Amino acid sequence: MESSSSVIFLGTGCSGALPDARCLIHPSTPPCPVCSHSLSLPPERNPNYRCNTSLLIDYCQHDGIHKYILIDVGKTFREQVLRWFSHHKIPYVDSIILTHEHADAVLGLDDVWVVQPSGCRNGLGKVPIFLTHFTMNSVAARFPYLLKNKLEEGDEGSQVIELDWTIIEGDIDKPFVSSGLEFVPLPVMHGEDYVCLGFLFGRRSRIAYLSDVSRILPRTEHAISKSGAGQLDLLILETNELHGEGDAGSCHLTLSQTLNAVKRISPKRALLIGMNHEFEHHKENQTLAEWSSREGIPVQLAHDGLPIMQEAPSTRFLLFIFYLTAVSSSSGVSSAAAAGRAMSLPGCPDKCGDVSIPYPFGVGDRCAAVGLNPYFNITCDDAVRPPVPKLGDPGMQAEVLDITLERGEIRLTGFLSYVCYTSSNSSYASPPGGIFVGSTQLRVSPSRNQLTVIGCRALGLLVGGAHAGRSGSGDGDEYATGCYTYCASLNSTDADGAPCAGTGCCQAPISADLAYVGGTFPSNWTNSGWRFNPCFYALIAEVGWYSFRRRHLAGVLGFVNETKPGDIPVVLDWAARDGWCPATAEEKARRKYACVSGNSHCVNSSNGMGYSCSCNQGYEGNPYLDNGCQDIDECALRRQGRQYEDVYPCKHGICINTPGSYRCKCKAGTKPDGTNFGCQQVLPMAAKVIIGLSACSIFVMALSCMLVIQLQRRKHTIEKQEYFRRNGGLRLYDEMVSRQVDTVRVLTVDELKKATDNFSDARVLGRGGHGTVYRGTLDDLREVAIKRSKAAVDGDGDGGGCKEEFVNEIIVLSQINHRHVVRLLGCCLEVHVPMLVYEFVPNGTLFDLLHGGTAARRRPVSLGLRLKIAAQSAEALAYLHSSASRAILHGDVKSLNILLDGALDAKVADFGASALRSAMGEGESFIEYVQGTLGYLDPESFVSRHLTDKSDVYSFGVVLAELITRKKAVYEDDGGGGGGSGEKRSLSSTFLAASSRGELWRVVDRDIMDGDDVDAVVRELARVAEECMGARGEERPAMKEVAERLQVLRRVEMMEAAAGVEVVDGFNGGGLVGRHGHLDTTTTTTTSYYQSMETDKLQLDVDDLAEISGGQKSG
Repeated sequence: MESSSSVIFLGTGCSGALPDARCLIHPSTPPCPVCSHSLSLPPERNPNYRCNTSLLIDYCQHDGIHKYILIDVGKTFREQVLRWFSHHKIPYVDSIILTHEHADAVLGLDDVWVVQPSGCRNGLGKVPIFLTHFTMNSVAARFPYLLKNKLEEGDEGSQVIELDWTIIEGDIDKPFVSSGLEFVPLPVMHGEDYVCLGFLFGRRSRIAYLSDVSRILPRTEHAISKSGAGQLDLLILETNELHGEGDAGSCHLTLSQTLNAVKRISPKRALLIGMNHEFEHHKENQTLAEWSSREGIPVQLAHDGLPIMQEAPSTRFLLFIFYLTAVSSSSGVSSAAAAGRAMSLPGCPDKCGDVSIPYPFGVGDRCAAVGLNPYFNITCDDAVRPPVPKLGDPGMQAEVLDITLERGEIRLTGFLSYVCYTSSNSSYASPPGGIFVGSTQLRVSPSRNQLTVIGCRALGLLVGGAHAGRSGSGDGDEYATGCYTYCASLNSTDADGAPCAGTGCCQAPISADLAYVGGTFPSNWTNSGWRFNPCFYALIAEVGWYSFRRRHLAGVLGFVNETKPGDIPVVLDWAARDGWCPATAEEKARRKYACVSGNSHCVNSSNGMGYSCSCNQGYEGNPYLDNGCQDIDECALRRQGRQYEDVYPCKHGICINTPGSYRCKCKAGTKPDGTNFGCQQVLPMAAKVIIGLSACSIFVMALSCMLVIQLQRRKHTIEKQEYFRRNGGLRLYDEMVSRQVDTVRVLTVDELKKATDNFSDARVLGRGGHGTVYRGTLDDLREVAIKRSKAAVDGDGDGGGCKEEFVNEIIVLSQINHRHVVRLLGCCLEVHVPMLVYEFVPNGTLFDLLHGGTAARRRPVSLGLRLKIAAQSAEALAYLHSSASRAILHGDVKSLNILLDGALDAKVADFGASALRSAMGEGESFIEYVQGTLGYLDPESFVSRHLTDKSDVYSFGVVLAELITRKKAVYEDDGGGGGGSGEKRSLSSTFLAASSRGELWRVVDRDIMDGDDVDAVVRELARVAEECMGARGEERPAMKEVAERLQVLRRVEMMEAAAGVEVVDGFNGGGLVGRHGHLDTTTTTTTSYYQSMETDKLQLDVDDLAEISGGQKSG
């Protein structure tokens, strides 16, 4: 947006607004802290008083003309107009944009006419309004009379606004222009099946406004995120509830969800809106300040009436730092150096609200110098928040704006007089008023105040005197002055902001030593221009406060409605009024001399008899307190900022502080410059030339470095976009938009570097042919396994099949939601090396459990645990085949891909070889090359190159054979004597041969045999394995049937165990892994699994079939 443009928050509350009437009518126990106190302050001073969410954009065009664009006109629109339009000097609305059709966005349309100027035949202007076709239909049903193309006969006097309805599309690619400013629609979800619009706008500053949202769509998030289309300058985002994580039916974001969205979008700054009564403004902003400091993104709650100036980029954050700069620089050099020094009596408050109260003023008789002046006693009104200091007698007190010791001034709120004409000579006026300070010993400052008269052909008068008596009292001290204004019409006045030189307004100085002043107008004055300028105004105000505006002349009491008396400052001079400065010590003692501090002096008042006190040069503080004037450390000030170097010069020297002053010591190679406050260099011209050339060289090098850095950044951005495309990111985003992938979190490479200590080798869990796996810890302290594709590391052109395999694994895993399947938590696409983030499974693999360690040290595994793992694995595979949203074929079932968690529950993992059946056709799929693991590979699929669900059944049969025999899928035959030939054999061939010969006892693991016989459960388990490894796929059982049969076997085994011999958990001379799945995890790691991830997969040619078939026959 252009210079001097701004956005104003007309409302920041939820749909019901705050305070919630229910909390006031039916208070709870204890009462709601936000709503119960919401009426204790005026709304303009209470950030917890919140109207419906609405935003006003004050857009300043290139030609300096302001356009006022309003987003949403809700149920509280009329209240927002009354509170903020005059406060921010908003004259009308140029156009309206609607986000959706709910009442909190459109119910105020009928009141838009109240802010529009006259101009049409019915006295109202025609306002463009932008909305979607869906919202248009809803508005037409609610306000049919607003959709009239023209007023019907007899309606000329009706207060119905004419609107220019413009249909927009809720599409990011279809922006529109409203009042000269372009807006980009940002569709978001407002509930599960309702789309609401946000908007992106701004020229120099990019601002996004999202007011009603439960979920941000991926494309919208990409358009406003730093990692997408570019970083926002300001994000305005809803947060409706303070606690919780939201549920599926929620229509709004909770604070936790909002902050997560802010982190993902990463704007330069964010303001939150839409809060309900759970949010206490000041308390929650303190919490958000801590979050902002931790995350590096400034986030705060907005409040009603908050203006955000959108200046040039260098001043964009002026509003947020204003409080800090005001505290440190508002009093100039003196106050900056005096920071932390006492300005009031010990034990007395030094502030009332936001106003400092320096001695001799004080809150209460004990804290004020009432001996000098009883009116130095300030009343602190703490019935309002923040408390307000007041001065004067009860019932006639004025609010104190500030008190200045250095100039002896106090600023108070002023008054305003007016007279309004109903005809050229018929008028009514405000009650007489003025400033009466005679008995207070205060005087109206002649140099800091002036009379200002506003009007056309108006004669304004200032009357007063040295005593608080009315003019004409006969005391002889009356005073009067005034000025006259002239203008024939509104257009003949000076331009807005012009000095008051008599055309539209005039100003006149006032005299010194006045204890009473008032503004008035002649009683018999006529106003021939009353039709365009019905009212005249007169006020006594601080010099420079008033700025002329033509609109102040128009309308009845227009300036009064726009300006409150509390907005008008008047400056009074204060002093000790018991005489001039005492000349002798005896006089000082007799008169109780006020300048009690050392290093102070007396200054005679220039406005009536009296004196004030000031610290000597080189000292600062409060001269009215003992030791109140302290030395200014000029050298310390020089170190604070360059602005003090001109005030306390010590050029090329060393500054040394002295009491009341400082001295400048010259360093070696320099000499005094003749001013005693600076040094000059003692160098030949050649040295200066060398220094100059060196500085130029450094400057050129710096520019070169900056150019290189910019080029590198640009190159890095292009590389990120290219990596995103090469790693299949576009396909993944397509899946996200179609909602086939909605559970995967997209992580940045910085987050993964932090989680793995910059991919430290100490974090490596395993390396294999297809990738490297790291163990990491995310920000939420979750342990994860992070997988890096080695194909991308080594580089292979455009990624080829490995890229497709990587994206395929994301898509497949995102469809799966089963307790016995390893969950995919996220992925990273912005680097050359694509990465996946899985849940971390701590107890290794089934392969570790069965085959880990040497045979002599191998721990027995109970039949119950083997059946449990088999049943859970079969359940997971059955889910993949038939119960998932799209049928999934695993393609590489083996014991290394079955992980065990803390309770030894099975979790199926590694879907790099998986395929979605719906993507490949019903029933089966043709594959160009066979991918699997030797010993588990289905011979039928290998020969036919058709992958089916029965291929997974065959591989699972081999896993069952492993569980029964505790032999590897391809094992070394020891010949039965412990020192055999060591020939490699296929377990499937050996197992099927032994079963067919009725010699199952030869291969069954001795740990699960019943003496020398094979248990019935084991025999049935062997029969299931044998059927799974059938030669023809059509003869093999479905995975669902296998799972059901294994569950039956598990229950039978559990009943037999309960009725028979008790199985003791624990180890018998080396350990037993019991039926309930308890395991000493101190010796179990996940290393072997992660080392095996995708490393044992074989890409086999058809020519290898003979070797496998021969191996099986020989088995």
